Amino acid sequence: MLVVEGGAKSLKKFQKLLLRRIKWGAEEEDDEAEDEMEEEEQVAGDKKNYCKLVWEGTVLKSNFPEFKFEAARTEGAAKELLRRRGVGHYWDLVRDFTVE
Repeated sequence: MLVVEGGAKSLKKFQKLLLRRIKWGAEEEDDEAEDEMEEEEQVAGDKKNYCKLVWEGTVLKSNFPEFKFEAARTEGAAKELLRRRGVGHYWDLVRDFTVE
């Protein structure tokens, strides 16, 4: 899950990068990268890399004022992280989203 806040121009460029330019399912041609990918696939199971836009809109105030990466290893940790920022409903949107 990735939450991005910003101005219209920067969001448009970032959305284009994530949804058009990055090939999420592309295989690497390098042998070392292939070996690493096979190991990751074994760990991740049948999960494929993809990027889908779940929600886009305007909010009244910024919930993430500073540029920061935060990782959550479990669903509960992710929900708590978002709840502290006042956007716990974002997790529900992602969880209920179905890939077409």
